[in-house]
Amino acid sequence: MGIQFRLGPGDHKPVEDFLARDYGGTTAITLDTKAARRQQDAAAAAIDAGLHVYWEPATERLTTTGYGLDKYPLWIGSPYDTEGLSTDARRRQRLVEATLDAHPSAVTHLTAPHFYVTNDRAAHLNVDLAERTRLRSTTKPTRAVLTISTLALGHLSVDLPAEYAAAGIDTIEIRLSPFGGDDESLRKIRKAFGFLHDFRERGVHVTLGQSGNIGQTALALGYADAYSVGVGMLEKVNHAQTLARYRRKPIPTKTRAVAQPRASTCPGSPPPSQPPPPASYCTTPTSAPASDAAAATAATASPALSTIAEATTCTPEPATSPHYSHDPNPGAVQWKSTV
Repeated sequence: MGIQFRLGPGDHKPVEDFLARDYGGTTAITLDTKAARRQQDAAAAAIDAGLHVYWEPATERLTTTGYGLDKYPLWIGSPYDTEGLSTDARRRQRLVEATLDAHPSAVTHLTAPHFYVTNDRAAHLNVDLAERTRLRSTTKPTRAVLTISTLALGHLSVDLPAEYAAAGIDTIEIRLSPFGGDDESLRKIRKAFGFLHDFRERGVHVTLGQSGNIGQTALALGYADAYSVGVGMLEKVNHAQTLARYRRKPIPTKTRAVAQPRASTCPGSPPPSQPPPPASYCTTPTSAPASDAAAATAATASPALSTIAEATTCTPEPATSPHYSHDPNPGAVQWKSTV
């Protein structure tokens, strides 16, 4: 009983370091769908610590068109047709085979493909895919994921806890949508906990997925065996919002501005925003270095300034210069580098 961490694309290093120190209460990690290849070291650290390692197929996200879906391993070039899958056993079997082949070798469990449940047909589809995965995976145990609408709870004619148990599934992660956060009603939470309880009554190990504080409560009260969150995110589920994000066109990556080098100025020079003095006031000698006392002082104060002092000769700016008529001390000596 404990917490399960679902990794994002760049979370493997912090999680690997965490598992090398104090990981008490952690029972499993879930590798990112698209970045699992880069997370093999985190998976190895989890196995060394005696934790389970899962992988997320994310097939429930591939039922709509959108941007970036081609990066998912199980994307087939077009959205999945759940109605067609429900009536075609051969297509379901091919999906199961593709999902098993896509799993990283480091996982301890094989996760069945799954889709969002809003009606009886989608519910039967998910149970069938989970059972086919169990029958096909002979070397590793099967883990099911059930993402279900909270509006469908209590309105389905399918007894999902009994169906999953009859299919031989003993480990499941349940994600209720929309669910999570700090503003859920007591009635909604009780209804969700009752659904979890029915699975546990049939001997199924239940994880309340992406649930944050509500998951901690479910674990403490005995309605769940574990709860899962992301690393600093994924503390609630909203399937509709997730799909809507894929439909929005990505914002082009902005080109990072390169800082321009600042102009080198001698001590006492005007700020860079002021107009430069006429060329006749600063000249570059061809032989002897500057003899002015201020230039010599600048040269000895810093090696970097010595190069500037050797290449620049500055002369006093006339008090009547129109460029610096605003100077509160018009008789002061002005310096500017021509390098």
